[in-house]
Amino acid sequence: MTASRRLVMALCLSLAAASACGGDDDGGTASNAGGTSGSASGGGSAAGGAGGSSASGGGIGIGGSGGGVSCPGGKKTTVSGTIYAPTKVSPDPLPNVAVYVPAGAVKPFDPEVACVRCGEESPSVTRTVSKSDGSFVLENVPAGTDVTLVLQAGRWRRQIKVPTVTACEDTKLAAEQTRLPRNQSEGDIPKMALQTGYVDGLECLLTKILDPAELTAPSGSGRVHLFKGSGADASPALPASSTLWGDPEKLDDYDVVFFPCDFTSSSTEPAMPPSAVANLKAYVDVGGRLFLTHGGGKWLKENSPAPYPGIAQFNNQPDPTSPLASLVDTSFPKGQIFAEWLVAVGVSTTLGQIAVESAQWYVDSVAAPAQRWIHSPSPVTVQHFTFNTPIGAAEKDQCGRILFSNFHVKAPPSNATYPAHCTDVDKPLTTNEKVIEFMLFDTTGCVQSDKDPVK
Repeated sequence: MTASRRLVMALCLSLAAASACGGDDDGGTASNAGGTSGSASGGGSAAGGAGGSSASGGGIGIGGSGGGVSCPGGKKTTVSGTIYAPTKVSPDPLPNVAVYVPAGAVKPFDPEVACVRCGEESPSVTRTVSKSDGSFVLENVPAGTDVTLVLQAGRWRRQIKVPTVTACEDTKLAAEQTRLPRNQSEGDIPKMALQTGYVDGLECLLTKILDPAELTAPSGSGRVHLFKGSGADASPALPASSTLWGDPEKLDDYDVVFFPCDFTSSSTEPAMPPSAVANLKAYVDVGGRLFLTHGGGKWLKENSPAPYPGIAQFNNQPDPTSPLASLVDTSFPKGQIFAEWLVAVGVSTTLGQIAVESAQWYVDSVAAPAQRWIHSPSPVTVQHFTFNTPIGAAEKDQCGRILFSNFHVKAPPSNATYPAHCTDVDKPLTTNEKVIEFMLFDTTGCVQSDKDPVK
């Protein structure tokens, strides 16, 4: 994103007038009544999986013959199924995914970070959102053949063709039809950057979720670009992570940036340079997403002045006993959905309770506008929290999102080389990996106030 475009985006957000700035396209016009597609580093045209539709094209979503009909006895023409993550082994269902029949051509995403608000996909004929168990029933679907259906969570987007939708009946879709894309040939995937971490090898989790070919060096064609932090390297060698967070133009190439825990010698490591923190803050304020685990977010605490003063009460203490008996905050809509999802995928046996493996004691509490997700009563810790940015802007003008996770998934061995150190990519997700999986799709999905149900 050029400096001038960044300024335009900032002005749009501050004036609550993004529609006047052409949405995702520098020269474009505002969306019509259905809203814009949200934009992004989108993966271009792609064959749409089971139905072979284009991920950036489309055409009229109604498809062939049929259209609206009057059904007797209160019946409706529906399409139903369950949305699944792209995870290759035992994929989990996903809530909060938009399912819709597009009213026309589905707009391609722009190749830069941009505002992706919930409910602002391409205009639709009919639309719904998947429930906590991933299930959905889309009503008033046009009857006919080759009906286009779009599955979308932020810049995750897959288009399929439903061969036949019979009027006044329910058409059930198979699981393989209703999972999000795991490679670019199946649809759109957010463009991600990951700084490898010494204590938390999130690149191995992403390799379980996506096809391995999607994780590459920045010079490659994958949707996840790896940068060398304190963790794994690759062959040929990865570029230093300082080339990422030290360059605001490079940051703006990505929809989300991961900073897994990179503590190597406790909290005595130097904080990130103030200029880099300013870059990250500017990036997230125009719609970027930051995914931080434990030490990967130490710059929130250690830099002076703090980038988000008062957002959390940090308190670096020895690790608590593992597993740590913890609670899910169900006081907000997404928290309730998360608690129900944990039961649905077998992580929790009691609604609202979770045993956290490899928990850390780094955050005691959070303050508004941060939203607590997982916390423990003894010791008192916060294990997960999120907040939208820019802080202080009206909720409708907040497009960025930061997630802070206080536990690790898996530490890579010393001098690890990707992908050789990822030895369990053919295994089901662990408890912690499932939690991070949920948070991955929440963080990279559309943005809205956590106070409201997902639109």
